[in-house]
Amino acid sequence: ESIDAHVLEQQVHLNRVFRLYESYPRNYDSIETELVGFQARSDHIADQLSIAHELIQTGITEENPVIDQVELARAQVMLENIEQEHHDFEIHSEEILILLDKNLNAAANNLESRLDQEEDEYDRHVERLRLELDGYTERAALRADEHEQTVIILNVVTTALAALVALVAAYLTIQRLIRPIHALVSGTRAIGAGQLDLELPISTRDEIGDLTASFNQMVRELQTKEKIKSTFGQYVDPRIVEGLIDAEGSPLSNGEKRVMTVFFSDIAGFTPISEQLTPASLVRMINEYLSEMTAHIRGNKGVIDKYVGDAIMAFWGPPFCDEDEHPRLACRTALAQMNALHELNQRLPELLGLRKALPELRIRIGMNSGEVLVGNIGSEQSRNFTVMGDAVNLASRLESVNKQYGTNIMVAQNMYAACRDDFIFRRLDSIRVKGKEEPVNVYELLHEAPHVSDAQIEWVQTYESGLDAYQRQDWSRARSALAAAVKLNPEDQAARVLAARTAHLQKNPPGSDWDGVWKLTRK
Repeated sequence: ESIDAHVLEQQVHLNRVFRLYESYPRNYDSIETELVGFQARSDHIADQLSIAHELIQTGITEENPVIDQVELARAQVMLENIEQEHHDFEIHSEEILILLDKNLNAAANNLESRLDQEEDEYDRHVERLRLELDGYTERAALRADEHEQTVIILNVVTTALAALVALVAAYLTIQRLIRPIHALVSGTRAIGAGQLDLELPISTRDEIGDLTASFNQMVRELQTKEKIKSTFGQYVDPRIVEGLIDAEGSPLSNGEKRVMTVFFSDIAGFTPISEQLTPASLVRMINEYLSEMTAHIRGNKGVIDKYVGDAIMAFWGPPFCDEDEHPRLACRTALAQMNALHELNQRLPELLGLRKALPELRIRIGMNSGEVLVGNIGSEQSRNFTVMGDAVNLASRLESVNKQYGTNIMVAQNMYAACRDDFIFRRLDSIRVKGKEEPVNVYELLHEAPHVSDAQIEWVQTYESGLDAYQRQDWSRARSALAAAVKLNPEDQAARVLAARTAHLQKNPPGSDWDGVWKLTRK
């Protein structure tokens, strides 16, 4: 076979290797087969070039005119340079293959650019050699009978040069064609990794150029979508925004019934606090307070439903957290908020610029777990992703019931049953909230289970024994136990309230059919 055939076959093997590296998963057996073919063609080319060298050397050593020998020597140097350039081509090809094997596509592209820069210099060398050989061939033709062997040598050299030129030209042409494809592949991987700040240059006007333009348009749409999520995430939980954008027809948009945990909180005595602060100071304090409380809700997978002044409504449940963890997440959030509130009170002098008459922020929290309707609810013009149902109403009532018992965090019996092994609760009372006849056992959330002292356990048990006696109408024992609870914890307003109620009922017995449930007359 001729050298140009070997060169073309070598290029075919190289292009097949490039395509195999771009395919996933990679077929390394096929890659190895093509590389063996590539090397075999390289050996054939080396043999042909060696023959060309031998022929030139023969022409130099034979009895030819001095000018012919000088020109042949110069051609031999040029041929050696071209042979070196072909050798460099193979080395660079191997370097590209190594980079592709390591998935270093950017470095591979840089090496391809390096080959482009070498193309002009290579063309100049070939042109100079061609001119040199053309001159020699012209003179040799005049002495064809005398120098037939020299003509044969020049033909071989010219053929080799033409093959090398074809090889390099074909390679560079193919690289110009596949470079935009490599850029698209790299851009796609960058998008998959979350990198949206890129735009690919459109270097051709063919189908690849159209595909690149479409890719850039897709990136711009993704950037717009992320901007929407970022902007509306300041008003609505980002997970809801993402769900409403990405999941048309999902429960986030249609709504469904689910068991969830609902949270309400409010600042106690907010009206007097607002009256003693300037509007700027009040806004600064409220924003700091809401930021602190919101961080703990979202940090524990909760969803902010709405802010109403200083009040917060939130909820936990699927798909934002697992079905079996939302009551515990809500309890953990409420306790973390109490700790954060204590730290916020310590920062109020610096925040408000006051040293005297500082307000002390106290909050009341009501929580309940139960079946709710969750979804995108509202009119065609305005909607809100929210939860509705009796479980929501009860959580709201419990937040305000804290005021009557002097407690901070009140939960209903469903949450107590789900979290009793992980947290310390105090059973406060059995009540009927206004508007409902079904009684509810309510509990005060105190601590996580490991963080409780023996003194606190004694106080809780003393209070609960008083509550049991109260509900049995054992008034004397109830008053004694509740008095002991107040002695153990002088700040126990719930024990004082229950003791006063016990004294009243002892004087005004409710009757033998009394079920021990206290009916609330206000929300």
